[in-house]
Amino acid sequence: MIYIQRKLQPPELDLTNPKSIGYKELEDAKKTTFTKDSKFEFKAYKNANVKRILHEMFNGKCGYCEGRIDVTSYEDIEHFRPKKAIKIEGKPELVYPGYYWLAMDWDNLLVSCSRCNRSYKQNLFPLADESKRAKEPKEIALEEPLLLNPCVDNPSEHLVFKDTGVVTFKKGSIKGEKSIDIYGLYRQGLTDERAMLAKDIKFKMVQICDEVMDLKELASLKGNPNFGKLFERRVQSIIMLYDNLIEHINDPKRPYREMVKQLTAEFLSKHQAEISNLRAVYNRKTGCEPMRLPS
Repeated sequence: MIYIQRKLQPPELDLTNPKSIGYKELEDAKKTTFTKDSKFEFKAYKNANVKRILHEMFNGKCGYCEGRIDVTSYEDIEHFRPKKAIKIEGKPELVYPGYYWLAMDWDNLLVSCSRCNRSYKQNLFPLADESKRAKEPKEIALEEPLLLNPCVDNPSEHLVFKDTGVVTFKKGSIKGEKSIDIYGLYRQGLTDERAMLAKDIKFKMVQICDEVMDLKELASLKGNPNFGKLFERRVQSIIMLYDNLIEHINDPKRPYREMVKQLTAEFLSKHQAEISNLRAVYNRKTGCEPMRLPS
């Protein structure tokens, strides 16, 4: 999970505009009594433009596990606060109504893979104090959710990713602990995917360190007529590896970016300036940028 900047509300969900489909649906929902047998169907959030903006906003990834949806699952438009009914831990039956007035609220919509949404979170939405659960819009501010919202919270303050692919929560973070459990971030297949990427990232960091060490040893050949070419090749290799590593962090379409950011933080703080200097030297000598490694 990584922080996602929410895009501007699509006009279809402008709840202040009586002509919008969201406004009309909200007015209809207010007249409905939501029970297990209710037939009311929420449609506004399924609007094609709404789905398009959400897909772009989440870059084709799940807002919870950060896995690529088009490869492993189906894309669900997820309601952070459940729309029809709520599953309260310890209670066998769903509790009605849910947050029906938020079914078409832009700020309540996320993108999730079907595994995180349907197999794990479902209708769960735990609160620090169940007695403060909102039954109408004005009571929302009183709630203290125990789940991380990728468009509100900074997951890096709550989650810790290991190079084994395992995710744990930071000490004292109930939100982190609950989110790992309820979103299923611990599941084996997901852990294995993160572990494979972590292994690749670690390998690249080791390669860069080895290349830098070799470059320093190369300095002893400064008088050699081939020194210039050897130096350029070594620096080019370092920069190509480094740029490929940075792409894993900066490209929003890449999966598990939060994990990569955490795993590379110490390495970058130690080597970033040195590699920037090497790039500057390389550019001065060759007058061009190094080639890029294929992703």
